[in-house]
Amino acid sequence: MTLSAQEKADLARWRMDKADGLLRDAQTLLTARSRASSANRSYYAALSSARALLVLRGNDPDSHEGVKIVLARDTSWTPSTCWWRRNCTKRKSAIPEARGRNSR
Repeated sequence: MTLSAQEKADLARWRMDKADGLLRDAQTLLTARSRASSANRSYYAALSSARALLVLRGNDPDSHEGVKIVLARDTSWTPSTCWWRRNCTKRKSAIPEARGRNSR
């Protein structure tokens, strides 16, 4: 199915509205100290935002993996340019509670 330019814009707007709601939920969950659930809502907000961008560019991947593949192919995003991956994922061992109570 091919979408018209107006249909793409409407779908992108709907996805961005969804992302805004998810970010509000994430903030509420973070305030309630539910970090894992907040991170989950934040992830889905980012996914919805990415899908909004991609549909405007004429792509509409069905899966999370598809979104990552199309972003990597069609933009300058790569895992090495991802701020989170560069700054946080390899530093888990630097967080004392992540190492365990008795680790030094």
